[in-house]
Amino acid sequence: MKNNVVTLDIDSGGMPDPEIREEILGIEDKMKKLLDGQEGIGENDNVRHIFAPGVYAREITINQGDFIVGKLHKTSHINIISAGDISVKTEFGTHRYKAPYTFVSKVGTKRVVFAHEKTIWTTIHPTEETDLEKIEDHVIAKNYDEIPGLDGPCKPKEIGGDK
Repeated sequence: MKNNVVTLDIDSGGMPDPEIREEILGIEDKMKKLLDGQEGIGENDNVRHIFAPGVYAREITINQGDFIVGKLHKTSHINIISAGDISVKTEFGTHRYKAPYTFVSKVGTKRVVFAHEKTIWTTIHPTEETDLEKIEDHVIAKNYDEIPGLDGPCKPKEIGGDK
């Protein structure tokens, strides 16, 4: 810490592992099939949206035993685990976070998480926008092609394709 300023390194890990990305996409596909194509967590009691000038925070409460595949992020952002104990797998590795824990996630991160106990996880995004659909369009990618500069070994092959 210097001058009371803390700089958090982007979520540690080496090079992204394309095989793990494929695995995460495969898990998500299987979960959607089990849910007949429906999305999992949506706008419900487990999600709070908090706004301040220039900042949007999304707080989610993840119940013990929940297994979730997160969305693909176009931007880096701050993550705060304020309560709980959760395992997180990304293409950069697997980590277990116990509250309190704060970190910055990388562009292009997609996660599989398992809550060992009830967990409160907040993501913080810079924006003047207050329309949730517009915020999601800005920070969430529908696929890896929407993320600028993400190519080569980082970009997963199409599932079931020859690429």
